[in-house]
Amino acid sequence: VVVSKIMVGTLPTILAAELGVACGLLCLLPSCFLLRRERLFRDRRTHLVLLLQALCGILLYRMLTYWGLRYTTAADSGLIGGGAPVFVAILAFLFLKERPTKYRVAAVLLASTGLLAVNLLPFCSQTIYEGSIRGNLLILAAVFCESVFSVLSRVRCEPMSALYRTTMITVYAFIL
Repeated sequence: VVVSKIMVGTLPTILAAELGVACGLLCLLPSCFLLRRERLFRDRRTHLVLLLQALCGILLYRMLTYWGLRYTTAADSGLIGGGAPVFVAILAFLFLKERPTKYRVAAVLLASTGLLAVNLLPFCSQTIYEGSIRGNLLILAAVFCESVFSVLSRVRCEPMSALYRTTMITVYAFIL
């Protein structure tokens, strides 16, 4: 988050996101093709899941985070990022039909309370900074996208190594 905050201060948001993905590809592509031989072409469902992961977990997550960091602090962003398990638990319950345990429900309630505190704190102070609220909401949207990415990783696809999956998602993100 701190490095991202520095990047958005000096680079346009889209360029910063694309450079981050390109750096990842420089490491992933040689590793993927030298260390492991896997089929390049997969079924359509697998491609769709990987594409959606790239869209939500890399492209939208980075863009929303970078835009949000233009308006809020890295500290608030880090605190809001802690809300990812809340979204993951809710999305997994809704879409994957995972049964929440009492501990998971308690954790969701505690994390939700923390998120509300961070986002409502500007309203309690004497000087309400509108940009901070906008930035916090953008970071919250980024965390939601990251959570969609996590839930999509649990969707059944063709078996593949983690390295190959990560490389394919990064390729799709670079194209997007």
